[in-house]
Amino acid sequence: MPSSGVVYVLIYLPLREVTPPPVANLVALALAALFNIEANRAWTFRRNRVARFGMHVRSAMLFGAHYALTTGAVLVLLAVHPDASRVAEVVTLFAADAAMTVARFIGLDKWVFGRGRSVA
Repeated sequence: MPSSGVVYVLIYLPLREVTPPPVANLVALALAALFNIEANRAWTFRRNRVARFGMHVRSAMLFGAHYALTTGAVLVLLAVHPDASRVAEVVTLFAADAAMTVARFIGLDKWVFGRGRSVA
């Protein structure tokens, strides 16, 4: 799991103690995403001349998919096993996050920071 995934889970765990899974997941994903999107733009994809507004709109769409997948995964776990431990939740989140990380990376490369996109 990438370092942003570790940050995500480290934010999720304490929030989960005081909030339901969808709320903890939303806050943890949002905070991790804030750090991740600019790092990806500048370091991973090295595309500094991307129109920021469009980049953030497209990133928000990927964020929505990421939230839906990870929240859905943990809610299914809890529906099937209502007494699931936090460890089971984290393992489920790691698996869902890993799957979405691959999809998000492809989306960032081809769509969000797409080659040939430049500042309008």
